[in-house]
Amino acid sequence: MKIYNTLTKQKEIFEPTNPGKASMYTCGPTVYGFVHVGNIRSYLFADTLRRYLAYQGYEVKMIKNITDVGHLTEDDLAQGDSGEDKIAKAAKKEKKTPEEIARFYETDFKEVEKEMNILPAHYFPRATAHVGQMIKIIEKLLEKGHAYEVNGNVFFDVT
Repeated sequence: MKIYNTLTKQKEIFEPTNPGKASMYTCGPTVYGFVHVGNIRSYLFADTLRRYLAYQGYEVKMIKNITDVGHLTEDDLAQGDSGEDKIAKAAKKEKKTPEEIARFYETDFKEVEKEMNILPAHYFPRATAHVGQMIKIIEKLLEKGHAYEVNGNVFFDVT
């Protein structure tokens, strides 16, 4: 099987790091609202790939994160506006805590996946449980010149 590698911009033969095993990471939902077809499309693709790999005899481990903090609204970051967290914004609107919003929409997301017969991930790590690790990774990216900071926001350097 060949898979398109966005880094090399080429189709490459799939060769897992550990023979017979395949690990998949899918960026999961930002849990501030109900899931829609635009969200679910990527999870349907990941589920299809997961099932195909299992059919081919691979032991597949699926990880799908839950973004439950820090996803900014689409404010104009270039103007120095750091935006507002989408979950905090939904919490204000619905008069609930950000955690209540995140858990409610996370549960809804998992129910929709179940209704669509999408296999559940083996792990659903939440962003809030890994903020310290994210900060360390961002610091390393900045230190190595792979990212840069503008008005308090950090961006990947894609040049």
